[in-house]
Amino acid sequence: MVVMLVAVVGAPGTGKTAALTHCAAGMANTEMVQLRSCVLQARAASSTELGQRVAAALLNTNDVASLPAALVRDVVAHAISQCDPSSSVILLEGYPEGASSEELA
Repeated sequence: MVVMLVAVVGAPGTGKTAALTHCAAGMANTEMVQLRSCVLQARAASSTELGQRVAAALLNTNDVASLPAALVRDVVAHAISQCDPSSSVILLEGYPEGASSEELA
């Protein structure tokens, strides 16, 4: 099955979550992944290697935008792997604006 991944970026308060929620409601087999939530969930799972890496990176901040691109990629990959296998569309909200596609590929 082909899965379409749609990433939406923008400044806080610009309506990313609202827009994607609206899109998801009108599309079958769609899941929404919110980067900030994924990062904070990974940190809470501090017993995992990924959780330990996130916790160390966020030791003195909750600024998801400050995370290294490689760590963001790993968090996103983990979140996508947890999606329902029948999902044909994954909407990714909050993908880091400053990271290049090469860094995140």
